[in-house]
Parts: sequence; structure tokens; C-alpha cells
Amino acid sequence: AATASAFALPVKRYELDDNLILLLSDCHVAAGGGTGSFAYRRLQYCIDSALGLEKIPHRALVFGDIAGTVGPKEDYELSAIQFRRLEDAGVEVSYMMGNHDRRAGFLAVHPECAAKSPLPGRLVQVVETPMCDFILLDSLIGEDGDDKIVVRGALDPVQTEWLEATVSKGDKPAIVC
Repeated sequence: AATASAFALPVKRYELDDNLILLLSDCHVAAGGGTGSFAYRRLQYCIDSALGLEKIPHRALVFGDIAGTVGPKEDYELSAIQFRRLEDAGVEVSYMMGNHDRRAGFLAVHPECAAKSPLPGRLVQVVETPMCDFILLDSLIGEDGDDKIVVRGALDPVQTEWLEATVSKGDKPAIVC
């Protein structure tokens, strides 16, 4: 009798390139549009392209506006389908908040991101690479439950102090995002 594992597809092994970084921005995936929406298909195409490389990026930086509107959990659940493909391939995915995002909806789907941040209530992170470090900031002004999109961002004094300390102790170039 055949077992289920006998019919399993082989798992593709990816070769990670520590010097390649996938940069994604303004995904705007909205749950209401589903997997057939232009935004979802565009994100899928970008990830397909990255995973189709001979060597794939070891890291992916997602520069905010992940959600389609103002950060409902369902938007992050839908985009996570694609981001999980990167993670399953061994790509380290790091996120920043954009003005369309909301921390509560995002963290409901990606709770591990709160643990990576040294600042409570903000999603900041240092992503180390061989050549430089990326310092990811959280300038989101929009509050959870707020359906208004605020275009501008800001850094509070605690985050500014953390940024100054982080940059000053670095031993290689830093790119502040």
C-alpha cells in the first residue's frame, strides 16, 4: 500500500545569496480583492521572480503599505500567503509599517515581529548583512482602529534616541529606512 509521503512533491532546495536583498514596497494587498486582485498577483509575480533566480536573496525587506487600506488583519493574512513562500525558502523577511498599515492587524498575523523590536509599541529592527546594516524605523502615525490615512510620518524621542545609539555603535555602514 502506498503512503501519503510516497506522493509528496520534492522540496526545492534554494541557494541563498547573503549579498542579495529583495526590496518590496507598497504591496497594498486588500483581502476584499482576494488572490485574483492586481495587487496580490503583482506581489506573487515579484516573489516568483525572486524564487526563480539561480541564487535567491537571503533577506527581504518590506517597506510598508502592506495592507490595501488601513490595516485590517485580513489584509495581512492574505499577503502572508506570499511572504510565507519566501520564509519557507529560507529568506529572512523583515517588515516596516507604512501609512496604510496598522500595528494591531499586522501583529495579529506576524506576532514574531514584536519580539524582534527593542522598542515597545514600535516595530524597529536592525537587519545585518555582510556589507552594511539596514536600520528599519517605525514612523507610522496612524492609530489602531483609525480609518484615516495620515500621509506624513514621525519619529518619537525614544526612537530617535535608539537610532542615534544604534548608529553610533555600528562597525559598518548603515542604511536608515
